Amino acid sequence: WEGFHGGTARFDQEGNLLSVAWWAKIVSIYVVLFPAFDVVSAFPLNAITLGNNMMGSYYGSKIHEVENNRWARIQFRLLAACPPILLGVWVRELGKITD
Repeated sequence: WEGFHGGTARFDQEGNLLSVAWWAKIVSIYVVLFPAFDVVSAFPLNAITLGNNMMGSYYGSKIHEVENNRWARIQFRLLAACPPILLGVWVRELGKITD
């Protein structure tokens, strides 16, 4: 999709791309960046949900006593959110994790 031109491209004699319509560039950028924006928008929801579930697992039946404790909620949510961020900064190639 990086080379998308929507049929509006002009080429020189050697086949090199000279120009593309502005709207074709916008479509190309949108399609290329959409997966990254989608993941970034879903990450906070997943981290909050995982943090809440971890808190429920840790406290068990006593969860109702601490569920309104803001500091405890923040700690568990940070515990869920920080490892993926730190590993994302540290590991640049996904193949190192998946292989």
